[in-house]
Amino acid sequence: MTKKQTAIDKTLVLLNTFKEPPHQYTARELSEKLGFNKATVHRILNTLVDHNFVNKREGGHYHVGYGTYLVGMQYPKMQDVYAEIRNVVNSLAAKTKLQVGYSILRDNKVISVYESASFNQQIAYMPGEMYPVNGGVYGKVLMANTYTLKVLKNLVHEIDLDSAYPGSITDPKLFYKALETTKLKGYALSDGEHIEGEIGIGAPVYKRDGTFHGSIALSGIKSEALLARKKDLIQEVLESATAIGQLLL
Repeated sequence: MTKKQTAIDKTLVLLNTFKEPPHQYTARELSEKLGFNKATVHRILNTLVDHNFVNKREGGHYHVGYGTYLVGMQYPKMQDVYAEIRNVVNSLAAKTKLQVGYSILRDNKVISVYESASFNQQIAYMPGEMYPVNGGVYGKVLMANTYTLKVLKNLVHEIDLDSAYPGSITDPKLFYKALETTKLKGYALSDGEHIEGEIGIGAPVYKRDGTFHGSIALSGIKSEALLARKKDLIQEVLESATAIGQLLL
């Protein structure tokens, strides 16, 4: 028997819809998408607008408001020493002149906790965004260090390896091989899996007590100059991962 949705359930379902493109909807679009009657949608939206969780634009389109941002930003700040993680990320970005970020794994999805200022507008990772695990370097590091190879051998067939990006690894056997390589090397590489022409280098961060926490990674547009720096960049990422790990109790 299906549980009846309460008013709170419906409010949360509606609010979560704004995570999906195009990230703004009219009341009618929300009603059709969610199967809620229009009066219910308007009542929920009016309440969310009153509390600044949703804003209304001209033309009747609603989008998330600053109240949602203020609450949402408390999550990364609770990820252990957030300020220190941010400092290490920014330091590596300034040194390499590349995009650098930090991510964690939740429900087999990559969650970006913090991203440095972008040095290339083609690469646009955003804090708070969720990404599929098969679309870049983050997913390889997070999956390979969260699970054992025995678990991963079955898990790659159970999770959704969709083609979110043109270069996504959608073959479970190939994805498992990539995770196996990541475990063996202690870091991960990606080439065009998230954005065409993008190179990624990521490393796992282990807390001082030995438990796995997340991944620091950098990315840049492929070039001869970048490839010539590859060995040094891998070392920089590994050292930054160690630096963050020493801050996590």
